Amino acid sequence: MIPGVPKKFFIKCSLLRAISLFCYLFLLCFLFTGSRALLATKASASINAGEQKKAEKGLKDNKKFLYYIDSSISNTGTEDDKKLYTRAIKHDIVARFYYLRFSFSSSFAQIRTAQQLLIELYQSNIDAEIAQAMDYLNDVAPDVVHSRDPRARLYLRLAYRNAEHARIYKNMSDHYKPTLFSMRLYKYVQAMKKAKEAKRYAVCAMLQLRLKDKHHLERTYQSFDDIVQLVNENVESDLKDKSLHFHTDSYYKFIEQSLYKQVWDEPDLETFDPFQKYLELTD
Repeated sequence: MIPGVPKKFFIKCSLLRAISLFCYLFLLCFLFTGSRALLATKASASINAGEQKKAEKGLKDNKKFLYYIDSSISNTGTEDDKKLYTRAIKHDIVARFYYLRFSFSSSFAQIRTAQQLLIELYQSNIDAEIAQAMDYLNDVAPDVVHSRDPRARLYLRLAYRNAEHARIYKNMSDHYKPTLFSMRLYKYVQAMKKAKEAKRYAVCAMLQLRLKDKHHLERTYQSFDDIVQLVNENVESDLKDKSLHFHTDSYYKFIEQSLYKQVWDEPDLETFDPFQKYLELTD
């Protein structure tokens, strides 16, 4: 006690110090728990953003992967190929439904399932494309070689080269790590492009032999319709249909109709199990 200072003054000071200490401790507790909640919220938002980015990229990739095999399946695919391709398209559609509902992890699961089916389809159809191109080339190669036409020989060489590149690219993708779905499919797309280009050059080699004007193909750019007209005018009937089929397929066009478009027009999802599970989650 200090002489001359009232006792009430010391009591009041003690109370103020106690209140100040309590407020300080309360503020520390609030900041600590609040920062933890804030960090948890940020972590959750970061995870969701990552899932969204993966799903968004997967959907973009799948659109490309489905496009580059569509003409092969629609024009020359077996019934089993068409069923498998239809399933892949439906999984992609369901993935888009999940994405629109912000269920990004479920969307990505459907994307992966579609990609697994597409890998199987690309493997069999690239082999079929290469085999078709090689059969056609082996039929026209003797006439091209004996003709001594340098332009026809150039087209023949380009066709064989692209067929071999398609085989190499497919072999590379076959030996990638199985879990690298997108990387494998990108390489399969490259292989498919090369196989289609082999067909395109094979038709040009055959056509070059039958044109009276040997510089016609190199003089000006020849569109898809220009080549169709030249084949109709210069190629005999027994080879015409096969050449037109090859030419159409090599430009990713369709003899009848795109299977991808058919499925999107009438997806028939009511009998598709993943779509039923999606509906159960949304009810």
